[in-house]
Amino acid sequence: MYSTKQLSRDQFANLVEKWTDLYVNNLTPDQLREHVAEDLFNTMWNMRKYSSDTEVYEEMIGWGGEDIFEVSYKHAEIVEQHGGKNA
Repeated sequence: MYSTKQLSRDQFANLVEKWTDLYVNNLTPDQLREHVAEDLFNTMWNMRKYSSDTEVYEEMIGWGGEDIFEVSYKHAEIVEQHGGKNA
């Protein structure tokens, strides 16, 4: 089926690029949304491990704009005020 030999950097890049293209283009819109949401959450969470909250906030604003960030930030404050229950 596949070889266990080590691919060159270019061969590996070509493999991953083709696989990504085929995989993404076969996802339903709901599957794509789920993958993007999970990946963005993990990206922001992992950024926080290595940088400040402010840097993560700036990244979030860069991706989604200030309006989305403000709504999300206010929601997080409301959740905290209610003992961590979803508002």
